[in-house]
Amino acid sequence: MQFTEVVSPAMAEKHSDGKYAAELKFPNVRIHLQDLVLREKQLPSHAMANSAVHFGLISDESLEKVLAIKPTELCLCMATAATIIEEYFKGVPQRNGFPAVDFEQVLSEIFRDAKTHLKEVTVSTDHQGEIAIRSHDCYKFAPTLFDLMLQQLLRYPGR
Repeated sequence: MQFTEVVSPAMAEKHSDGKYAAELKFPNVRIHLQDLVLREKQLPSHAMANSAVHFGLISDESLEKVLAIKPTELCLCMATAATIIEEYFKGVPQRNGFPAVDFEQVLSEIFRDAKTHLKEVTVSTDHQGEIAIRSHDCYKFAPTLFDLMLQQLLRYPGR
């Protein structure tokens, strides 16, 4: 399966005022992931890992490593996204003339997008006024996180 969704001109112009906003661009991917969670009763993190294999981001061999992730200071879905990104970049060839891909930079971009999106859709904040990434509802957030992750990964030549 390939990603063939197109962003409408209206969506492209929605935030043309110069303000950064985290746009969701892959509704079919989000529906696929939500289907795995609701119909097949997969954990959101497992649905993310299985979707990453299904859509060709990581190999079948990487699936076990991704499924073995344990939550740390991040929620399990965020930790899973980080491992998917790490495994994805293991399969991305380094091309002459292109700068090396900085895994940490890509991860920070996804976290920024996730925080921005959460600020737009929720009023729940921690005591310092910042969105607490680890305290959101994984069941609702996994499809959104996968969409944001996919947008970042598609910026780099891959598999």
